[in-house]
Amino acid sequence: MIVPAIVLSLSWMLAVYLLVGKGMNWALCLSESNRLMMGYKFKAFCLKFAVNIALLVVSYVLFSMFDAIAGSLGVLVVLVCVLVGVCVMLSVDAVIYRELVLSEDKVEEAKPEEAL
Repeated sequence: MIVPAIVLSLSWMLAVYLLVGKGMNWALCLSESNRLMMGYKFKAFCLKFAVNIALLVVSYVLFSMFDAIAGSLGVLVVLVCVLVGVCVMLSVDAVIYRELVLSEDKVEEAKPEEAL
């Protein structure tokens, strides 16, 4: 049940951005997000996984450094790392949105109008 949940979450990861950015209704957002992520789910998973591993390593190193200085300071540093990690992951989602949605809009604008 974990793998299908990950695939579904990757399919619908752009739905909130489409809801806010394009003003679509929620059902259309889910189907459009699924359509846009077709063929990009594995790339998005690998990107998000690599960023999460990098954030984990950085927070572990910082925790180890500051925990040696003062015990409670290490916990505070980890909390700051979690907040920074959330901002970084939202930025990764925004980059994926920009590449998939906004680049598609440019392609549609470049298509010539069909003759009536």
